Amino acid sequence: MPVTTTNVLWGTGLVAIGDNAGSSFVDIGATEEGFNISLVTETEDVAVDELTQLIDKIITRQAVVAEFTIAEATVANMLKVMPGVTGTTSITLMGQTTLSKVSLRFTATKAGGGTRTITLSYGVFTSDAAQSYRKGQKWMVPCRFETLYDSATPTFTIADS
Repeated sequence: MPVTTTNVLWGTGLVAIGDNAGSSFVDIGATEEGFNISLVTETEDVAVDELTQLIDKIITRQAVVAEFTIAEATVANMLKVMPGVTGTTSITLMGQTTLSKVSLRFTATKAGGGTRTITLSYGVFTSDAAQSYRKGQKWMVPCRFETLYDSATPTFTIADS
């Protein structure tokens, strides 16, 4: 089979956060080492006593998880991605029991031109917040986003243009 170099994707992309309806996306700035998106699928074996082989497998759980690190650690960006915090110009943690539901959009340039857009339509940030205040190190915010089910929209879409 011949190799088509324009099918090879290369490089980092942009991350934007939208409201829980999947609109009003706002760029969150530069990331460190791009982003990683995983589709995690758990299955269960289906067997019957009369056969030694499995007769089927069924999906028992699926999750889409996105992980990335924000390099532009502004208060505005941290308020968007830190679970259970509130504020406008400063971050306040006051025993929150719910997580803000948002959507994510990742945009990357394709090697042959055009873009690939990945949208996670509905979910929550679940990462622990950690920043380093050390000499010679950047202050960055690690992010972990997990999708939730919403019957009105697809959980995960990938589109090339």
